[in-house]
Amino acid sequence: MLSRFFKVVWDSVLRRPSGSAATDILLERARQLRAEGNLGAARRTLEEGIRRFPDEAQLLNNLGMLQLADGDFPAAERNFRRALEVYPSLAQAHSNLGIALCEQHRAAEGLQAFRRAIAVDSQLLAARENVAALLTRENDYPGALDAWDSVLRLEPRHADAHAAKGLLLVGAGLFAEAREQLAHARRLKLDTQPLTLLEVSIEAAIGDVAAARFVLERLRGREPDAEIEWQLALLHLSQGNFAEGWPLYEARLRRELESPRRAYAFPDWDGSPLDGHALLIMAEQGLGDEIMFASCLADAAARVSRCVIECDPRLAPLFARSFTQAEVVGHVRGTGHDWLKRHPDIAYQIHAGSLPRLFRASRDDFPRHDGYLRADGARVSAWRARLAALGRGLKIGIAWSGGLRHTRRALRSIPLSDFSQLLGRRDVQFVSLQHDDDGRQAQQLAELAGTPVHLFAGSLADMDESAALITALDLVITACSAVVHLTGALGARAWVLTPRVAEWRYLNRGEAMPWYPSVRLFRQARLGDWRPVIREVNEKLEALAACRT
Repeated sequence: MLSRFFKVVWDSVLRRPSGSAATDILLERARQLRAEGNLGAARRTLEEGIRRFPDEAQLLNNLGMLQLADGDFPAAERNFRRALEVYPSLAQAHSNLGIALCEQHRAAEGLQAFRRAIAVDSQLLAARENVAALLTRENDYPGALDAWDSVLRLEPRHADAHAAKGLLLVGAGLFAEAREQLAHARRLKLDTQPLTLLEVSIEAAIGDVAAARFVLERLRGREPDAEIEWQLALLHLSQGNFAEGWPLYEARLRRELESPRRAYAFPDWDGSPLDGHALLIMAEQGLGDEIMFASCLADAAARVSRCVIECDPRLAPLFARSFTQAEVVGHVRGTGHDWLKRHPDIAYQIHAGSLPRLFRASRDDFPRHDGYLRADGARVSAWRARLAALGRGLKIGIAWSGGLRHTRRALRSIPLSDFSQLLGRRDVQFVSLQHDDDGRQAQQLAELAGTPVHLFAGSLADMDESAALITALDLVITACSAVVHLTGALGARAWVLTPRVAEWRYLNRGEAMPWYPSVRLFRQARLGDWRPVIREVNEKLEALAACRT
């Protein structure tokens, strides 16, 4: 289905550049059917019109819009392109083509199409909104802010544009400016529109619990409560309000998008002791999340007679070694439930992300551990010997990038030109832990720094081998990525460079991460400016190297 992220120019049926009275009638009939919700009949009307008038740009454009609504993006793209062959100055078709391209993960082409629409018709608001929405989705904060300003120059009373700009400013850590935008959006909405869920997002990100709750109450019964509670959960957790945050975090299981709920038939476990019954702990979210939530696995296993831990197959050897009191099953999610037949005594289930609600209600409930994951001892010894052969000095693992596009990779990743400023030392041997690098980035980093970056590419594909390598290192310096979780869970030392507004797991202030006592955070003070962070880490590295000489 079509993402609600972009705006289709649905009203273009009334802006026909060419044609006859017959096509006018067809377009108006299709519009009426669409307004009534009868999309199938509207589509058939347009298809019949195209058979009669194959060169009518608006018939093609409107059919493409219905195909967008159906989620048939390749077909929509074909019809928008046919419309533009007939009438290249149809701005609506350019904008709608951009949506079809973006929904096929061709963002660069989509952006070009949106900008062509603006070049043809500078007053086409939807095209400007689509540029802003795309750049927002791509985490291009400067570009998105400029694009929303472009929307507001054309329509100063665009409440959602003010709100969207406010949310971007939150991500940039500019809370005062964000609040100003939110207040302006609210003043406009009080006159013309109801409050929206976006406002909860902004208030939550700013940290104003009272304001977020006010909007929540106004929205109850009109918006999905799961989405509202999810935003409030992230607010509380980022502030370290665990008792308030974890119950709300359960809303993730009721969300329409990205819900990790599994379709297993067992009742949910409430934390009560289970005598004679087995508990299934289900994996969820990404590798880093699995590792982080694994800090609660021993707590859960202690309350039940038998525990079955499901995990990503890449983690199975490491988890099996670390949690000997349980049975670990490596399973690819979404590949069926047949494996459960081998465990007929399972009576209850719990998602891994629900364990902290039972065992981490306050900061004091996070144990001061020296690692709850255990690397293979023989592999660790082999890695220590291999690292020693690199030469004298500290052996430091490095990773400069983390996350995916939709998990703010652009904000979490550190440009090689900046990261290279950490590497200009002769008393340190640097080892790449960047798992998605084929060696080219490590080589570029070495050239920028003028020092070798050692790469053991085969080891990074094996999580158990990576655990042994990290355990053998003296220190890990990394961006926010799964490397943080693996290093911290092993009890190995890590220095983490975090963006101005980090994910909730890193909290919103302080140097410590409650999950991992061995991890220290170095926080960015201004969005996109890594230079002060690099300087601070360099100072600490200088002191550490001096202690080892």
